Order: sequence, then C-alpha cells, then structure tokens
Amino acid sequence: MSTRNIVQLSPLKRIKDRLQVSKKSLELLCATRELLSDKSRWAQWQLAKDEWGHGAEILSSEAKRWCLIGALMKCQDERGIPDDDYRYAVALLSKQAFDRIGTFSLPIFNDNSKYEDVIELLDHAILECKNKLCRSQ
Repeated sequence: MSTRNIVQLSPLKRIKDRLQVSKKSLELLCATRELLSDKSRWAQWQLAKDEWGHGAEILSSEAKRWCLIGALMKCQDERGIPDDDYRYAVALLSKQAFDRIGTFSLPIFNDNSKYEDVIELLDHAILECKNKLCRSQ
C-alpha cells in the first residue's frame, strides 16, 4: 500500500469510528438503490439531469436522472434522513469504491464505472450495513 493510500485511509477511519450504523443509514442506501434500480434514472458527470440530459437541480421536478451522490442527496432530503446517517452511508460506499478502484471519491467512481458497477457497489454497502446492524443488536 502506498503512502498516499495510508494517508487517505486515516480520515475515513476517523469518520466511521465516530459514526454509528443505524436503520436510517440502511433506509437511505435501500432508497438510493431503488431510485437507481432503473438504468434510465442513472446519470454520469452531473448530480442530476433532466429528460434531455441537461444539468438539473437534484430536488427539482425536472430532474429525471441522478448520479450516485445526487441520488443519495435526493433520498436523504425526501426521507428526512439525519446528516450522520447520510455520512455513514457515504463512508460505507466510499470504502467499497476504494476496494474496487482505489478511490474514496464516489463521483469519480460513478463517472468512471458502468451502471452495473454502481448497483453492485450499493448492493455490497447494503449487505455490509445489514450485517453491522445485526451484530450491533
């Protein structure tokens, strides 16, 4: 492991150590997975796009497609998910992205991956979250 990777791991570990797994984190991951379950609702290179592929505000009625982060943000807002639960979900996804392509950046992962890879990333994060919830009870 390079020095760069060691430096990058430290902030993520501190965030995950400070945050606790919760049902709300799992709810957010599942809602995001559901939103992106149809490939036509997935976007790259922008947080959200309208039906013509132009940039749109994440929460606007014009938005029809979202990248992974845009979908997480939309689902967080619509479901009233607390920020700590959002951060925990992002930390889980970021670890999964790092394990796959060596970056913690979800926008880089989303924009340089196939749709199927993004869905697989969500599926693995959901499974990890479920396992952690079971162990914490």
